[in-house]
Amino acid sequence: MCIYPWRLVSKKFKEILEEFKDDNASFHPISIYSEDNNFKEYYILHFVKTIGFDEDGLSKNISAIKNYHFQAFDDSTTGNFFVSELIKHEIMKNKLTGIHFSKL
Repeated sequence: MCIYPWRLVSKKFKEILEEFKDDNASFHPISIYSEDNNFKEYYILHFVKTIGFDEDGLSKNISAIKNYHFQAFDDSTTGNFFVSELIKHEIMKNKLTGIHFSKL
């Protein structure tokens, strides 16, 4: 039984992430019926492993974050994940919307 949130990403966002992908992330295709009576292609982003938090909500091992360009935290309720400055730059350059950035 899956209790984790689904991280839906667009085809363009998937293509950006795949440039930096490692074995810890996988993409699973899904079609969503849209308001204009068409199916749109999205992907479920899945992380095999996540990075833990300490009491203050910071990563237990900051150096572990530096090994990834994108990764999820143990907090399974939000679906949030972090991206490197390189990926953030690509997202902004490609004018993807619906994404919020917060500094770690």
